[in-house]
Amino acid sequence: MSKHKRSVKRKLNIKRILVLLAIIIFITVVIKNNLIYKTILAFNPITIQSLNININKNEIEPGEEIGISTIISPENYSQSNLEWHVSDTNIVEVSDGKIIGKSEGKAKIYLTDNEIKSNEIEIECLIKIRELTINNLIEEMKLGDTYKLETKILPEDATYQELYYESSNTDIIEVDKDGNLKANNIR
Repeated sequence: MSKHKRSVKRKLNIKRILVLLAIIIFITVVIKNNLIYKTILAFNPITIQSLNININKNEIEPGEEIGISTIISPENYSQSNLEWHVSDTNIVEVSDGKIIGKSEGKAKIYLTDNEIKSNEIEIECLIKIRELTINNLIEEMKLGDTYKLETKILPEDATYQELYYESSNTDIIEVDKDGNLKANNIR
Protein backbone atom coordinates (compact mmCIF):
# COMPACT_ATOMS: atom_id res chain seq x y z
CA MET A 1 0.00 0.00 0.00
CA SER A 2 1.26 3.43 -0.83
CA LYS A 3 2.21 5.94 1.78
CA HIS A 4 -0.55 8.28 0.67
CA LYS A 5 -3.25 5.58 0.95
CA ARG A 6 -2.05 4.63 4.47
CA SER A 7 -2.16 8.28 5.51
CA VAL A 8 -5.70 8.69 4.18
CA LYS A 9 -6.78 5.42 5.86
CA ARG A 10 -5.20 6.54 9.15
CA LYS A 11 -7.03 9.90 8.90
CA LEU A 12 -10.33 8.07 8.24
CA ASN A 13 -9.76 5.82 11.26
CA ILE A 14 -8.98 8.85 13.43
CA LYS A 15 -12.17 10.56 12.15
CA ARG A 16 -14.21 7.43 12.95
CA ILE A 17 -12.72 7.27 16.42
CA LEU A 18 -13.46 10.96 16.99
CA VAL A 19 -17.05 10.54 15.75
CA LEU A 20 -17.55 7.50 18.02
CA LEU A 21 -16.04 9.42 20.92
CA ALA A 22 -18.37 12.36 20.23
CA ILE A 23 -21.37 10.01 20.12
CA ILE A 24 -20.34 8.38 23.41
CA ILE A 25 -19.90 11.79 25.06
CA PHE A 26 -23.28 12.93 23.71
CA ILE A 27 -25.04 9.79 24.96
CA THR A 28 -23.35 10.16 28.37
CA VAL A 29 -24.50 13.80 28.67
CA VAL A 30 -28.03 12.95 27.54
CA ILE A 31 -28.33 10.02 29.95
CA LYS A 32 -26.77 12.04 32.77
CA ASN A 33 -29.32 14.82 32.31
CA ASN A 34 -32.14 12.31 31.93
CA LEU A 35 -33.02 13.83 28.57
CA ILE A 36 -33.80 10.49 26.96
CA TYR A 37 -36.28 9.62 29.71
CA LYS A 38 -37.86 13.08 29.51
CA THR A 39 -38.01 12.89 25.71
CA ILE A 40 -39.65 9.45 25.84
CA LEU A 41 -42.20 10.76 28.38
CA ALA A 42 -43.01 13.72 26.15
CA PHE A 43 -43.89 11.41 23.26
CA ASN A 44 -45.29 8.53 25.29
CA PRO A 45 -46.83 9.94 28.50
CA ILE A 46 -47.42 7.52 31.38
CA THR A 47 -51.05 7.22 32.42
CA ILE A 48 -51.98 6.74 36.03
CA GLN A 49 -53.60 3.44 36.96
CA SER A 50 -54.33 3.86 40.67
CA LEU A 51 -54.02 6.52 43.33
CA ASN A 52 -54.41 6.14 47.10
CA ILE A 53 -53.69 8.35 50.10
CA ASN A 54 -53.07 7.34 53.73
CA ILE A 55 -52.73 9.10 57.07
CA ASN A 56 -51.87 7.52 60.41
CA LYS A 57 -54.67 9.26 62.35
CA ASN A 58 -57.92 11.02 61.50
CA GLU A 59 -57.79 13.68 64.21
CA ILE A 60 -55.62 16.78 64.25
CA GLU A 61 -55.45 19.87 66.42
CA PRO A 62 -55.24 23.48 65.21
CA GLY A 63 -51.59 24.20 64.39
CA GLU A 64 -50.65 20.51 64.30
CA GLU A 65 -49.16 18.89 61.19
CA ILE A 66 -49.46 15.22 60.23
CA GLY A 67 -47.88 13.44 57.29
CA ILE A 68 -49.90 12.18 54.37
CA SER A 69 -48.55 9.45 52.09
CA THR A 70 -49.46 8.68 48.51
CA ILE A 71 -49.40 5.34 46.73
CA ILE A 72 -49.32 5.84 42.96
CA SER A 73 -49.27 3.20 40.24
CA PRO A 74 -47.17 3.20 38.17
CA GLU A 75 -44.48 4.48 40.52
CA ASN A 76 -42.81 6.58 37.81
CA TYR A 77 -45.96 8.65 37.15
CA SER A 78 -45.21 12.36 37.28
CA GLN A 79 -46.69 13.77 40.49
CA SER A 80 -46.63 17.27 39.04
CA ASN A 81 -50.02 16.47 37.46
CA LEU A 82 -51.64 15.75 40.84
CA GLU A 83 -53.78 18.22 42.75
CA TRP A 84 -55.04 18.12 46.35
CA HIS A 85 -58.70 18.87 47.07
CA VAL A 86 -59.89 19.85 50.56
CA SER A 87 -63.62 20.26 51.23
CA ASP A 88 -63.05 23.12 53.73
CA THR A 89 -59.68 24.90 53.76
CA ASN A 90 -60.75 26.84 56.86
CA ILE A 91 -60.49 23.55 58.81
CA VAL A 92 -57.38 21.93 57.29
CA GLU A 93 -55.01 22.49 54.40
CA VAL A 94 -52.51 20.28 52.57
CA SER A 95 -49.00 21.59 51.95
CA ASP A 96 -45.68 19.83 51.23
CA GLY A 97 -47.06 16.35 51.94
CA LYS A 98 -48.57 17.38 55.29
CA ILE A 99 -52.05 18.12 56.57
CA ILE A 100 -52.14 21.25 58.73
CA GLY A 101 -54.93 21.79 61.26
CA LYS A 102 -56.48 25.25 61.21
CA SER A 103 -59.79 25.33 63.12
CA GLU A 104 -62.41 23.02 64.62
CA GLY A 105 -64.54 20.96 62.25
CA LYS A 106 -64.44 18.11 59.75
CA ALA A 107 -63.07 18.15 56.21
CA LYS A 108 -62.60 15.63 53.42
CA ILE A 109 -59.35 15.33 51.45
CA TYR A 110 -58.54 13.58 48.19
CA LEU A 111 -55.93 13.69 45.41
CA THR A 112 -56.65 13.74 41.67
CA ASP A 113 -55.06 14.19 38.26
CA ASN A 114 -58.47 14.96 36.67
CA GLU A 115 -58.49 11.45 35.16
CA ILE A 116 -58.60 9.44 38.38
CA LYS A 117 -59.48 10.32 41.97
CA SER A 118 -57.90 8.82 45.10
CA ASN A 119 -59.79 7.50 48.06
CA GLU A 120 -61.35 10.24 50.19
CA ILE A 121 -60.22 10.72 53.80
CA GLU A 122 -62.23 12.53 56.44
CA ILE A 123 -60.20 14.32 59.07
CA GLU A 124 -61.44 16.13 62.17
CA CYS A 125 -59.69 19.15 63.58
CA LEU A 126 -60.43 19.37 67.29
CA ILE A 127 -59.19 20.70 70.59
CA LYS A 128 -58.37 17.79 72.90
CA ILE A 129 -58.80 17.65 76.68
CA ARG A 130 -55.40 18.19 78.30
CA GLU A 131 -56.45 17.93 81.92
CA LEU A 132 -59.43 16.62 83.85
CA THR A 133 -59.74 17.19 87.58
CA ILE A 134 -62.36 16.30 90.18
CA ASN A 135 -62.66 19.33 92.47
CA ASN A 136 -64.58 17.77 95.34
CA LEU A 137 -63.14 14.35 96.12
CA ILE A 138 -64.46 12.70 99.29
CA GLU A 139 -63.06 9.82 101.27
CA GLU A 140 -66.17 8.47 103.01
CA MET A 141 -69.86 8.01 102.34
CA LYS A 142 -72.55 6.47 104.48
CA LEU A 143 -74.85 3.74 103.21
CA GLY A 144 -77.58 5.32 101.04
CA ASP A 145 -75.75 8.70 100.73
CA THR A 146 -75.55 10.42 97.33
CA TYR A 147 -72.90 12.85 96.21
CA LYS A 148 -72.36 14.89 93.01
CA LEU A 149 -68.84 15.01 91.53
CA GLU A 150 -67.65 18.42 90.27
CA THR A 151 -65.21 18.24 87.39
CA LYS A 152 -63.07 20.75 85.56
CA ILE A 153 -61.90 20.29 81.95
CA LEU A 154 -58.90 22.10 80.51
CA PRO A 155 -58.71 23.70 78.08
CA GLU A 156 -62.21 25.04 78.63
CA ASP A 157 -62.82 25.18 74.87
CA ALA A 158 -62.08 21.47 74.30
CA THR A 159 -64.17 20.12 71.44
CA TYR A 160 -65.73 17.21 73.29
CA GLN A 161 -66.59 17.76 76.95
CA GLU A 162 -69.07 14.98 77.62
CA LEU A 163 -67.74 12.76 80.40
CA TYR A 164 -68.52 9.11 81.06
CA TYR A 165 -68.41 7.93 84.65
CA GLU A 166 -67.81 4.37 85.74
CA SER A 167 -67.48 2.61 89.08
CA SER A 168 -64.98 -0.22 89.46
CA ASN A 169 -67.39 -1.90 91.94
CA THR A 170 -71.08 -1.01 91.59
CA ASP A 171 -71.96 -3.21 94.59
CA ILE A 172 -70.25 -0.60 96.79
CA ILE A 173 -70.47 2.71 94.86
CA GLU A 174 -72.76 3.36 91.93
CA VAL A 175 -72.27 6.35 89.60
CA ASP A 176 -74.73 7.66 87.01
CA LYS A 177 -74.14 9.47 83.70
CA ASP A 178 -74.14 12.88 85.45
CA GLY A 179 -71.47 12.01 88.04
CA ASN A 180 -73.84 11.35 90.95
CA LEU A 181 -72.47 8.77 93.43
CA LYS A 182 -74.60 6.50 95.59
CA ALA A 183 -73.25 4.34 98.43
CA ASN A 184 -74.79 0.85 98.05
CA ASN A 185 -72.85 -1.14 100.58
CA ILE A 186 -70.39 -0.75 103.41
CA ARG A 187 -66.97 -2.21 102.98
